[in-house]
Amino acid sequence: MLKILSGQFIDKNGIQCLKDYKYKGSDYTILDKAFQGWWEFFVSLIPLSVAPNVLTLLALVFTASAIALELSYDTTMTAKLPVHVHFYAVFCLFWYQTLDAVDGKQARRTKTSSPLGQLFDHGCDGINTIMFIILLWSSFERGADWAFFVCFAVFTLAFFIGQWEEQHTHVLRTSCMGVGVTECKSTS
Repeated sequence: MLKILSGQFIDKNGIQCLKDYKYKGSDYTILDKAFQGWWEFFVSLIPLSVAPNVLTLLALVFTASAIALELSYDTTMTAKLPVHVHFYAVFCLFWYQTLDAVDGKQARRTKTSSPLGQLFDHGCDGINTIMFIILLWSSFERGADWAFFVCFAVFTLAFFIGQWEEQHTHVLRTSCMGVGVTECKSTS
Protein backbone atom coordinates (compact mmCIF):
# COMPACT_ATOMS: atom_id res chain seq x y z
CA MET A 1 0.00 0.00 0.00
CA LEU A 2 2.74 2.45 0.92
CA LYS A 3 4.51 1.71 -2.38
CA ILE A 4 1.35 2.69 -4.25
CA LEU A 5 1.14 5.98 -2.37
CA SER A 6 4.88 6.63 -2.54
CA GLY A 7 5.71 9.35 -5.01
CA GLN A 8 2.15 9.72 -6.27
CA PHE A 9 0.23 11.38 -3.45
CA ILE A 10 2.51 11.40 -0.41
CA ASP A 11 6.14 12.47 -0.44
CA LYS A 12 8.93 10.53 1.32
CA ASN A 13 8.56 12.58 4.49
CA GLY A 14 4.83 11.81 4.58
CA ILE A 15 5.49 8.08 4.10
CA GLN A 16 7.95 8.17 7.02
CA CYS A 17 5.37 9.96 9.17
CA LEU A 18 2.83 7.22 8.35
CA LYS A 19 5.34 4.54 9.32
CA ASP A 20 6.24 6.29 12.58
CA TYR A 21 2.70 7.18 13.66
CA LYS A 22 1.35 5.61 16.86
CA TYR A 23 -2.16 6.27 18.15
CA LYS A 24 -2.37 7.66 21.68
CA GLY A 25 -5.75 8.15 23.29
CA SER A 26 -6.46 9.98 26.51
CA ASP A 27 -7.94 8.90 29.82
CA TYR A 28 -11.08 6.81 30.17
CA THR A 29 -14.36 8.17 31.53
CA ILE A 30 -16.73 6.38 33.90
CA LEU A 31 -18.83 5.03 31.02
CA ASP A 32 -15.71 3.95 29.11
CA LYS A 33 -14.68 1.90 32.13
CA ALA A 34 -18.20 0.50 32.56
CA PHE A 35 -18.43 -0.61 28.91
CA GLN A 36 -14.86 -1.95 28.71
CA GLY A 37 -15.93 -5.51 29.73
CA TRP A 38 -18.69 -5.57 27.09
CA TRP A 39 -16.35 -4.29 24.39
CA GLU A 40 -13.64 -6.84 25.28
CA PHE A 41 -16.22 -9.65 25.24
CA PHE A 42 -17.76 -8.51 21.96
CA VAL A 43 -14.45 -8.13 20.13
CA SER A 44 -13.51 -11.66 21.22
CA LEU A 45 -16.55 -12.92 19.25
CA ILE A 46 -15.41 -11.30 16.02
CA PRO A 47 -13.37 -13.59 13.75
CA LEU A 48 -9.81 -12.45 13.12
CA SER A 49 -10.59 -12.48 9.40
CA VAL A 50 -12.92 -9.48 9.78
CA ALA A 51 -11.13 -6.26 8.87
CA PRO A 52 -11.47 -3.39 11.38
CA ASN A 53 -12.64 -1.05 8.62
CA VAL A 54 -15.59 -3.38 7.98
CA LEU A 55 -16.66 -2.80 11.59
CA THR A 56 -16.24 0.96 11.14
CA LEU A 57 -18.36 0.92 7.99
CA LEU A 58 -21.00 -1.28 9.62
CA ALA A 59 -21.23 1.24 12.48
CA LEU A 60 -21.87 3.99 9.94
CA VAL A 61 -24.56 1.87 8.26
CA PHE A 62 -26.38 1.43 11.59
CA THR A 63 -26.59 5.19 12.13
CA ALA A 64 -27.53 5.85 8.51
CA SER A 65 -30.37 3.33 8.75
CA ALA A 66 -31.75 5.10 11.84
CA ILE A 67 -31.63 8.42 9.96
CA ALA A 68 -33.33 6.86 6.94
CA LEU A 69 -36.12 5.47 9.11
CA GLU A 70 -36.70 8.73 10.96
CA LEU A 71 -36.65 10.83 7.81
CA SER A 72 -38.97 8.39 6.02
CA TYR A 73 -41.62 9.43 8.53
CA ASP A 74 -40.87 13.16 8.54
CA THR A 75 -38.18 15.14 6.73
CA THR A 76 -38.98 18.36 8.63
CA MET A 77 -37.98 16.91 12.03
CA THR A 78 -41.14 18.41 13.57
CA ALA A 79 -43.59 15.48 13.72
CA LYS A 80 -44.11 13.14 16.64
CA LEU A 81 -42.57 9.84 15.53
CA PRO A 82 -43.83 6.40 16.55
CA VAL A 83 -42.10 5.01 19.64
CA HIS A 84 -40.60 2.10 17.68
CA VAL A 85 -38.67 4.59 15.53
CA HIS A 86 -36.99 6.04 18.63
CA PHE A 87 -36.26 2.57 19.97
CA TYR A 88 -34.67 1.64 16.66
CA ALA A 89 -32.54 4.81 16.80
CA VAL A 90 -31.36 3.90 20.31
CA PHE A 91 -30.62 0.34 19.14
CA CYS A 92 -28.58 1.68 16.21
CA LEU A 93 -26.69 4.19 18.36
CA PHE A 94 -25.79 1.41 20.83
CA TRP A 95 -24.40 -0.71 18.00
CA TYR A 96 -22.61 2.27 16.47
CA GLN A 97 -20.99 2.96 19.83
CA THR A 98 -20.03 -0.68 20.30
CA LEU A 99 -18.59 -1.10 16.82
CA ASP A 100 -16.75 2.22 17.04
CA ALA A 101 -15.18 1.09 20.32
CA VAL A 102 -14.14 -2.35 19.06
CA ASP A 103 -12.82 -1.47 15.59
CA GLY A 104 -9.55 -0.27 17.12
CA LYS A 105 -9.39 -3.30 19.39
CA GLN A 106 -9.89 -5.52 16.33
CA ALA A 107 -7.12 -3.65 14.50
CA ARG A 108 -4.72 -4.30 17.39
CA ARG A 109 -5.84 -7.96 17.63
CA THR A 110 -5.20 -8.53 13.94
CA LYS A 111 -2.06 -6.34 13.92
CA THR A 112 -3.56 -4.24 11.11
CA SER A 113 -3.66 -0.92 12.96
CA SER A 114 -2.62 1.98 10.73
CA PRO A 115 -2.90 5.75 10.47
CA LEU A 116 -5.01 5.34 7.34
CA GLY A 117 -7.39 3.06 9.26
CA GLN A 118 -7.63 5.70 11.96
CA LEU A 119 -8.33 8.33 9.31
CA PHE A 120 -11.15 6.16 7.93
CA ASP A 121 -12.51 5.63 11.46
CA HIS A 122 -12.44 9.32 12.31
CA GLY A 123 -13.90 10.23 8.93
CA CYS A 124 -16.85 7.96 9.63
CA ASP A 125 -17.07 9.44 13.15
CA GLY A 126 -17.30 12.90 11.57
CA ILE A 127 -20.21 11.77 9.40
CA ASN A 128 -21.82 10.18 12.45
CA THR A 129 -21.51 13.44 14.37
CA ILE A 130 -23.74 15.08 11.77
CA MET A 131 -26.19 12.17 11.83
CA PHE A 132 -26.35 12.24 15.66
CA ILE A 133 -27.46 15.86 15.53
CA ILE A 134 -30.23 15.01 13.06
CA LEU A 135 -31.39 12.08 15.23
CA LEU A 136 -31.32 14.22 18.35
CA TRP A 137 -33.18 17.10 16.76
CA SER A 138 -35.76 14.80 15.26
CA SER A 139 -36.50 13.46 18.74
CA PHE A 140 -36.95 17.07 19.99
CA GLU A 141 -39.53 17.68 17.19
CA ARG A 142 -38.20 21.22 16.70
CA GLY A 143 -37.26 21.22 13.04
CA ALA A 144 -34.29 22.98 11.55
CA ASP A 145 -34.52 26.12 13.70
CA TRP A 146 -31.69 28.42 14.82
CA ALA A 147 -30.84 26.14 17.77
CA PHE A 148 -30.37 23.22 15.36
CA PHE A 149 -27.75 25.16 13.46
CA VAL A 150 -26.03 26.30 16.67
CA CYS A 151 -25.94 22.69 17.91
CA PHE A 152 -24.69 21.56 14.52
CA ALA A 153 -21.92 24.17 14.54
CA VAL A 154 -20.86 23.41 18.13
CA PHE A 155 -20.69 19.62 17.65
CA THR A 156 -18.89 19.73 14.32
CA LEU A 157 -16.48 22.42 15.52
CA ALA A 158 -15.71 20.40 18.67
CA PHE A 159 -15.04 17.32 16.54
CA PHE A 160 -12.79 19.30 14.19
CA ILE A 161 -10.86 20.91 17.05
CA GLY A 162 -10.30 17.48 18.63
CA GLN A 163 -8.77 16.19 15.40
CA TRP A 164 -6.72 19.34 14.96
CA GLU A 165 -5.45 19.13 18.53
CA GLU A 166 -4.32 15.54 17.93
CA GLN A 167 -2.41 16.68 14.83
CA HIS A 168 -0.31 18.99 17.01
CA THR A 169 -0.15 17.17 20.38
CA HIS A 170 -0.12 13.59 19.04
CA VAL A 171 -2.74 12.64 21.65
CA LEU A 172 -6.45 12.30 20.86
CA ARG A 173 -8.21 13.67 23.92
CA THR A 174 -11.59 11.95 24.13
CA SER A 175 -12.82 13.49 27.35
CA CYS A 176 -12.86 16.71 29.32
CA MET A 177 -13.68 16.91 33.03
CA GLY A 178 -15.01 13.35 33.15
CA VAL A 179 -17.34 13.68 30.14
CA GLY A 180 -16.25 12.16 26.89
CA VAL A 181 -17.14 10.69 23.56
CA THR A 182 -18.91 7.67 25.10
CA GLU A 183 -21.18 9.89 27.19
CA CYS A 184 -22.04 12.04 24.18
CA LYS A 185 -22.94 9.00 22.08
CA SER A 186 -24.99 7.55 24.93
CA THR A 187 -27.11 10.67 25.32
CA SER A 188 -27.80 11.29 21.64
